[in-house]
Amino acid sequence: MGLMLGGLALSAEEPTKSLLPEFGTKGRQIDPKAKAGYDIRGWLPIDWVDNSSWAPVSVMYSELKDAPAPGVGAVRMEVMKVDKYQVQLTTKGGARNYKQGSTYVVTGWVRSPTLTGVWIGFRQDEEPREFFLGRDLEVDTEWKRFSVEWTPDRDCAAWLLFNVPKAGTVDLAGLAMEEKP
Repeated sequence: MGLMLGGLALSAEEPTKSLLPEFGTKGRQIDPKAKAGYDIRGWLPIDWVDNSSWAPVSVMYSELKDAPAPGVGAVRMEVMKVDKYQVQLTTKGGARNYKQGSTYVVTGWVRSPTLTGVWIGFRQDEEPREFFLGRDLEVDTEWKRFSVEWTPDRDCAAWLLFNVPKAGTVDLAGLAMEEKP
């Protein structure tokens, strides 16, 4: 549907809907089974999950009330213990399908009061579970906007993962992904 304004036709585009579950303010408590001697628990937005129960890690997730924008959900990942592996945050259901030649853009905000690094990656669903793309996000003690693009060279299934490889605190907010054909 368009709009005529002084002879100029304007198109009324709908806002782009994220391909990811909403990283919002509605959530639930999680307490997945962790390896003996480790602990994974806390609060995550609906349809977001911790994928670290297989690894020797301890992490506490909590909802933040100082998100970088109104209506945006924000989560603190307080990583207390990491032995050889990393904490992994992802979406419920794991892998999703990606199309060759389409560009996928993941956006959000990140900060780390302890300047702890966080890594974003698209990992193949099948063995050998290698990453198609992986990037360190630039962190600061204040909220910082980020954008990561990936254009698959073939149709594939992949997991979007946010990894924290060492003890420290990382905050994420407003995670979203759109497809640009």
